[in-house]
Amino acid sequence: MTSPLRFIRGHGLVPFAALLLAAGCGQQTAPESPPTTANKEPGPTATVTRAASAPAICAYRPDYNVIPTTCSSTREPADLYQGVLNSIRSNCIVLAENPNSPTEAEKKRAWEACMKYPPVLWVEAASSPDQFDAWNAQVERIAVFFRTSNAPDVTATSFEQSLRKIRDVANGMVNSYHAPIRQVENSNRRILDTTLPDLLKAKAEAEGKPIQADLAQQRETMSEIQSVLARHQARLLTHQPAYAALVTQFETYRTNEPILLNRLKALVQQASTATLATLPNIQLELVQLSRAESLAPQQLQLEAFRLSRQLSRVHDELEEELEPHFDFIRTHNIARPKLADEPMDVLANIQAYADSRYVRTGDIVSKTLDGIRRRQTALMTLQADQATRQTIVQNTNLAASTQFLAETTARVTEVGKLPPRSTKLRLYFLAGKLQEHESILQLESVCAKAAATPWMGTGCNTLTLQFSKSRNYVNLTLPGTMRLNIASMRTAGVNATLLQEIEQHLAAGRVRAAAISHDVALRSSEDL
Repeated sequence: MTSPLRFIRGHGLVPFAALLLAAGCGQQTAPESPPTTANKEPGPTATVTRAASAPAICAYRPDYNVIPTTCSSTREPADLYQGVLNSIRSNCIVLAENPNSPTEAEKKRAWEACMKYPPVLWVEAASSPDQFDAWNAQVERIAVFFRTSNAPDVTATSFEQSLRKIRDVANGMVNSYHAPIRQVENSNRRILDTTLPDLLKAKAEAEGKPIQADLAQQRETMSEIQSVLARHQARLLTHQPAYAALVTQFETYRTNEPILLNRLKALVQQASTATLATLPNIQLELVQLSRAESLAPQQLQLEAFRLSRQLSRVHDELEEELEPHFDFIRTHNIARPKLADEPMDVLANIQAYADSRYVRTGDIVSKTLDGIRRRQTALMTLQADQATRQTIVQNTNLAASTQFLAETTARVTEVGKLPPRSTKLRLYFLAGKLQEHESILQLESVCAKAAATPWMGTGCNTLTLQFSKSRNYVNLTLPGTMRLNIASMRTAGVNATLLQEIEQHLAAGRVRAAAISHDVALRSSEDL
């Protein structure tokens, strides 16, 4: 499972929101304000071509004074725009090739940072009220340029920033001239308040990025969506340590499967040539191996299911909070955010693999034990007389019987202890205790054949009463306890969906799934 680790360590649960908002809405969010140099008037390095008949159209990069400002009243806006863009590119190439950016990734970042702000076009302020009409005509030339240009480098962001600059110049003209102020104000309102949204919409649609005409509402909606994603991303990150630990544990578990299979093959080979004196040791090792292999996958499944339910809950909450924005998301072709999908797929694969391996290993152990019992019976019949057979059995089984008895006694003692409690509601977590009872019940079929495996008799006698207790716990006590706890958690305000899931599992007889869902709901109560 190298890919889940790569996901956790390389990506974590953090990058899914940035990729999402970039798809389909690249120019929809409010552009960042350039640094303070953006508000400075062009410096003395500006190249200026002027005509007395009309105010000049100027082009510059707002945050970078190294790029000269170019002004002309006669040149086409496209020429001015392209000239500044060429200068930006040349300068950015130099910056990207800087020795301080030795890797390709660093060069790429330097290039993207340098190219962040596109050229901006505006019209210089009219020198007198007689130039107002000419000034309006120059503004219209800029608007036509943005409206009709198909060049990929002519963006809606550039258009918006250009018209914002034009508005600032118009406001300055209002403050500079007392007559005819209304003419300038009306022109400013007509061009910027009415034309701006339509033109931006037309330009953005030409770029394949449809946006709403109401940019203010759009930005507000995008901000709300980003806020929702950020909150849920933070919630997912709280589960990342547990997720990373589980993936690491699973990788170790999966890696040791060849070791397990080789050991099982070796035991099968040893059993095929073993004597009455050595068979009990092989049987005991198989039982211990079976127990360890039954615990590991169950623990993995429990933890994977618990984490999966927690991530699923975060996803459901995200869907609920995004629901008011679904129309906006569909209109703008934004991919529906699924921040938890990849880790949930990994967790599902962990559960499937653990269950499959549990079945495979159990089948091999069961068949091997059956073979050992048959060989043991056959070897005993070959002995000279009954007294000799009894002596051999007693001598060879004593050590194995003592060890198995100690193990079963320890398991009975452990299963009788109370499970841990939650901090706030003081209710017991039940999935771990269920696992202990199920582990004991797995030995019931083995002990049923104890007549063919005499050394297990004493330990199985210790388990006889516990088998009945464990069955009652799994079938009666545990479901009843969960139903009582559901009522307590519902009164305490635990999420209704989580509680309904427990009830559904109980109604269907899925006790293990119900216990896991119960513990997930109980853990959520700690946050109330």
